[in-house]
Amino acid sequence: SSGINAEYGDIKLDENDLDISYMRASGPGGQFVQRTNSKCRIVHKPTGTSVTNQTSRLAQDNKNECLKKLAAILLKKELEENVSSTERTKKSQAMQGDRSDKIRTYNYKSGVITDHR
Repeated sequence: SSGINAEYGDIKLDENDLDISYMRASGPGGQFVQRTNSKCRIVHKPTGTSVTNQTSRLAQDNKNECLKKLAAILLKKELEENVSSTERTKKSQAMQGDRSDKIRTYNYKSGVITDHR
């Protein structure tokens, strides 16, 4: 097995983090499908994410497609985590809209401004 230390965008895939297995593909294709192990499945051990591909007749092509799919999934997860942590930070910094957050109260009928600071 060749060393996999590939970079796909901002995602780095290390061979030690991947469980790569080959199996017989299913579906149309006649004898060729039944006698070769061209279907590829890659499991990313740290996250438990699993990706399979059997679109090509060649195992290496299927492996490359799996790596691309896995990188895309991991990048999407990473972006979602960054967005959610940013949203939590913004929410904690913003005022909640409670009465205690008020700085001033305007009573236009009597022309009174009350300062709450």
